[in-house]
Amino acid sequence: MTGRLVSRFCDLCGRRLDLHGPAPGELGLDRIGTVFRSCVSCGRYVGTACCWDREALACVDCLSTRKARLPDKSKAGQRREGPAARRALAQLSSAVLALQRFGSDRRLSGQLALPDWEDAWWKAGWLILKTESAGDVAVQRLQALSAATKTNATLVAELAALIDAYAKARSLVEARLAAAGQPLRQEARHGLQPLRGPRLAVVTGLFIAALTVTTVVAGASILGTSLRGTPAGGSAEPGQRAGGVLGTSQAQETPAPSAHVPALVAMLDFDLLRIGPLEGASSDIAAVIGHADVASFPSPFDRSIRFSGTGPNGFCLAKDHLGAGVSVTVDLYAVQPISTGSLELVATAPDGFVTVASIPERVLRRLSAERWYRVSVDWMPGTREVIGASERGLGTLFVDSLDLAAGISSTDPHSLCLRAAGMPRQSQLLLDNLRVEQ
Repeated sequence: MTGRLVSRFCDLCGRRLDLHGPAPGELGLDRIGTVFRSCVSCGRYVGTACCWDREALACVDCLSTRKARLPDKSKAGQRREGPAARRALAQLSSAVLALQRFGSDRRLSGQLALPDWEDAWWKAGWLILKTESAGDVAVQRLQALSAATKTNATLVAELAALIDAYAKARSLVEARLAAAGQPLRQEARHGLQPLRGPRLAVVTGLFIAALTVTTVVAGASILGTSLRGTPAGGSAEPGQRAGGVLGTSQAQETPAPSAHVPALVAMLDFDLLRIGPLEGASSDIAAVIGHADVASFPSPFDRSIRFSGTGPNGFCLAKDHLGAGVSVTVDLYAVQPISTGSLELVATAPDGFVTVASIPERVLRRLSAERWYRVSVDWMPGTREVIGASERGLGTLFVDSLDLAAGISSTDPHSLCLRAAGMPRQSQLLLDNLRVEQ
């Protein structure tokens, strides 16, 4: 059983591509992948029949502008393939994380109305398509690494772990979609039961009466048109289809599913903090670690939190414990280049389990001194963390994926602590615009 025919459009050329949407309670989430692919280089969903290069696993636009390229298996090109493989694994990890977070979405619990269930189906389908497209690129990049080194073996093991995590996340999403759609499927079947006996006679009589009225109205309309002539602009090309869904007008076309917007858990307004020691500067700060103060930076009217010295320096938020799936964004400014140390996010779950997401030295060293960078860290317990960095006001600089660390169980009432440790002795690190989402 398949649902109604729905039109979607290529993000690159705008071509309309038709595919069957879901019937109530049906899965078949791979259906979107028969018509679309997701370009890992630019993030667009493009039609396989119009704008997709199957060999390069990228859209034709990224291939022509060299944002995407074919693997270079030459000896000279092998030096580029290692970083490309790690970048592809980081993108795959980010896609798997998004699918895991969708699978834990509370909105999939309980009974859903049909429009809400269809939105969830499309959302799951696009996430699966994005994950599998990223997986194809990761496999291609790893296959281009001909040398059997210890580093390559580690990358292969990471890929295997991500594939396993994807399989589990997809199974969970399919199970929750099927459970939410089962009542809708039963309702659809119930509504198609054949009519018999007196009910059939009543419905048949109503149908004949309605058909008679419709015939009279249509005849009067045709006669009136013949007498008055066809109005200007009233012609239509034969065979032209209006709308993306059969039987509907273009204005009624089924909209694309809305993306899940993470809920804002905490947002610290640094500009309201008083200048001086961070201790007691705000009721949103539950505890201060080491040397942390509030500075008037980058202007006399702005405020930033400053960590000075080797540390550990940091603070904890006065918020409830965090559940599964955490996203933290913060702006960083290093007065001097960061040559050693790390920045750690320590999250405590309601059951006391502690997760440590670390931004290590090898990531921090890539941030130039005296520039603002926006750093985001996303993770779920038991998975890898995905780190993204962008220069404030510009595009993404890099995306990286790292292992999470697990701390001992804690009764600490603080939901999230941010701390810097092992920094150079004379270092100063300033933070601004902290946001925590789930």
